[in-house]
Amino acid sequence: MAAKHKYQHAHVTASSKTLQPEALLKLARDVIGEIKEAQVDETLDGGLSVLVRSWAKVKLMHFAVLASESNGVSQVTSEILEFRTNQATLLYFIPIGPKELLGYKPYKNFMELYAKAIKTVDPAATVRVVELAPAGVNK
Repeated sequence: MAAKHKYQHAHVTASSKTLQPEALLKLARDVIGEIKEAQVDETLDGGLSVLVRSWAKVKLMHFAVLASESNGVSQVTSEILEFRTNQATLLYFIPIGPKELLGYKPYKNFMELYAKAIKTVDPAATVRVVELAPAGVNK
């Protein structure tokens, strides 16, 4: 992931006193199942590894959903691990327009649907979807 993009630090985080980490991961798996471009690549200890692929099955993005518990509070977060960018060019070499983070639309859809699913199951949960990098983080 040598290239940088303004959305590379996008993530969803949640805290719940009601839901266990396993329940949060099951919700994530269910949401991923609704997004045709995304699929669970493997189950990690305390998380899921997810791939976003194009219609031609080219890997566009790899992200993880990690859950843990501390002091009776379950935490879950997503993190982009690998991504690709694309930029329109003029005459094949003059870059024009902003870089596009490939696979970001399905990832953003996942973040929004996952946040909504958590709030539906546990209205008292604290859920945050962050798209842009915080100030001071290199873009």
